[in-house]
Amino acid sequence: MIIILVCGLACFIGAYAIGKKRKFRLLAVDQEGSVREEDKARFAKINGIMFIVYGVLLIIYAFTFTKIHINIALVIFLAVVIIHVLMPNIMVKNQHTR
Repeated sequence: MIIILVCGLACFIGAYAIGKKRKFRLLAVDQEGSVREEDKARFAKINGIMFIVYGVLLIIYAFTFTKIHINIALVIFLAVVIIHVLMPNIMVKNQHTR
């Protein structure tokens, strides 16, 4: 339980670093020039929000892991990760097609 709580708190710290401080080096996809300058604010906001969601889910799971089966938790986390991967791409593409 403590390990899961620490991971949740780490997600909140990561959300702050990415969302507010724009430390894109923490993301595995960061390559120089992979995000346009005009998209960096939106990219940071989306990733910061998603890391907050990860932190909340981990903290909720830490207190309910005896009641929720691990397979259900993994499906929920997988759905959130898929949304996290798709959402920035869709939002940035929609902005450029207007």
